[in-house]
Amino acid sequence: MKRSPFFVLILMVFLVLAAPSIHAQMSTETILDMNVLQSLIDETSGALQMHTLMELGGYPRDRQADEYADTYYETQYIVDRATQYGYSNVRVERWQASETLWDGEVGELWMIEPEKRLVISYRDITTALAPNSSSGEWTGQLIFINDGNKDSDYEGKDIEGNFVLTSGSPRRMYNLAVKKYKAAGIISYSVINNPFEIPDKIAWNSLPTNRGFFGMDQQDTLPPPEAFGFNISPRMGDVLRRQLSGGQNMVMKAIVRATERDVDNELVTALIPGDGTSDEEIVFTAHLFEGIHKQGACDNVSGCASILEAGRVLIKLIDEGKISRPSRSLRFLWIPEISGTFLYLIRFPEETKKMIAAINLDMVGEDVHKNLNCLRLYQNLKSRVHCIDDIGTALFEWMGWMSQGDRPVTDPMGTQTPFYYDIMPYSSGSDHIVFQMQEFKIPISFFNNWPDMAYHTSRDRPDMADATQLKRSAILTAGMAIALGGGEEADIVRIGSTCLGRSLGRLHQKSADELGVLTSSHDSVLVQRYRDARYIIQAQTGFERRSLESLYGLTPKESSADGYVTKLIKELDNADATALRTLDAGYRSLCARRNIRYVSPSRSNLEKELARLIPADVPKDPPTEEDGEIDLWALFMGPRIRVEGIDRFQGMELRYFVDGKRSLLDIRNAVSAEFGPVPMEAMKAYFEQLEEKGYVTLKKK
Repeated sequence: MKRSPFFVLILMVFLVLAAPSIHAQMSTETILDMNVLQSLIDETSGALQMHTLMELGGYPRDRQADEYADTYYETQYIVDRATQYGYSNVRVERWQASETLWDGEVGELWMIEPEKRLVISYRDITTALAPNSSSGEWTGQLIFINDGNKDSDYEGKDIEGNFVLTSGSPRRMYNLAVKKYKAAGIISYSVINNPFEIPDKIAWNSLPTNRGFFGMDQQDTLPPPEAFGFNISPRMGDVLRRQLSGGQNMVMKAIVRATERDVDNELVTALIPGDGTSDEEIVFTAHLFEGIHKQGACDNVSGCASILEAGRVLIKLIDEGKISRPSRSLRFLWIPEISGTFLYLIRFPEETKKMIAAINLDMVGEDVHKNLNCLRLYQNLKSRVHCIDDIGTALFEWMGWMSQGDRPVTDPMGTQTPFYYDIMPYSSGSDHIVFQMQEFKIPISFFNNWPDMAYHTSRDRPDMADATQLKRSAILTAGMAIALGGGEEADIVRIGSTCLGRSLGRLHQKSADELGVLTSSHDSVLVQRYRDARYIIQAQTGFERRSLESLYGLTPKESSADGYVTKLIKELDNADATALRTLDAGYRSLCARRNIRYVSPSRSNLEKELARLIPADVPKDPPTEEDGEIDLWALFMGPRIRVEGIDRFQGMELRYFVDGKRSLLDIRNAVSAEFGPVPMEAMKAYFEQLEEKGYVTLKKK
């Protein structure tokens, strides 16, 4: 139907006038009262966090000798700010590194022919000189060897004593280029993410070494000091490669001076004390160091700045009486990544026992347009399921709603960008993996902007961050602190009802997913797949029950709260029965449509055997600093057991579910609900090898 211009004009006026009311209908209700959240919005500063990024990550610095002998610049900065902001028990923990630290002093890469010019210098950008390069001077031909990770890249080329230009990383290609083919050194233009987006970034790539704390960086040792590495940008590498492909003869010279230093590793810890009604702690962590050499504004000064700012805001609002003091203490850790977290947890075992949940911020507050990313909230492993996941998700969704409404959360120094976010399943790669280890079993949420265009490169500077996104990250962190802290603002009805709603939603979604898989299954496996679907739904109910059970004691002062949680769990149990009935109805319908006799699967002999076997961890003394070199990755991932049908992450979860109560069948079904059906025979073989290697014992019921 053709509309008159007058009608169109009236419609446009109506839409404009109606827009505010449309926005007003958008719900801003979440697990915390809006008055509390508004106090966080008003007090939190993205600008202060940007100042921290500028002061700690403005450029890659060359540390001078006196800094190694005293306190690192970053450590002192955090101590000074935490003290200024009113944190309690601010202190520095130190421990001597297990190996000496390589320290670059001079690194110059020159072109001698066809013209003499400086290509790059450590003086200008410390990223250029690959850590663990040896001291010396070298002159040689520049030879392009492509990726450099296979012998065919070197065939027919005069490598010995010359310089190799490569798109591969120095660490990965070292054994072939230097050790086997005797290159003098490596010039690499390798970067991790999107070289075409930022072609002038230079990666923090190093030569391999056996240096490292607790076995975190064990590689082949360097040969006698005759090897060097330089990192250049993809653009510089492309220019050199094209010159070589044009037939030019290129002679290069490298000058390197480096030394070895005995150094300490350092971490900072501080506290916001609880009100004394609970001795439990909620932990907030961000890594201040990722090795002493690498420095980055987003990775990870941003995480350090956000937990620092979240604590400042909480302290100020508590002092002003705008929020109550939490029941639980809030502990903040600025640490060397992974190794520092592990050291702290084993150095203070009594403190570790008080930690009931944690939040890890690693790369937050990034400019999402420059980095083509969003802020991700990664969930716990199912073996560590906890209400912290639903609390974080609810707050992330609230921030998303706010960014689309009339009062978006922004910072005067930042952009007006919407809050782009995603809720993700578990992923490894940062300090949260330590908390979840079988030795500690602490549930933890993980904030992370990904992907990152400047990740581990010279371009990881403050201009890649956004004060608005930093402000939002700190607000979300502080909001989770209030919800988990157990103070007056932690309303069990708000939090509990939200968690139940999400549990029911996940359970019903899992039921729908399993019905979808059933409809796609071949007739020959329909019965077995229905059996697994029942197991998976029951395991999902178990996950949701444990998530709701973590609400017990959330508000230590409210004695009636636990009764409310019990009622929530009963609602979940009712939903479990409904989901199983729905699954059965769908299975019956499929059988009828396909003219297959309906069969209710019975347990096989293997299932009965798995149901009778209960694995338990073999008691071992907890690791200590006195143990010396500890392979953290082995502790995290478990023994290297290869069983077809089980990858390393599935194997890790199989081991993490061991509690001396669950049967092998229970564990198999739980991991199947998380990753998809695990072959029973493979799972049994995996645990038999675990027992053989002394990790578990298998007892019969």
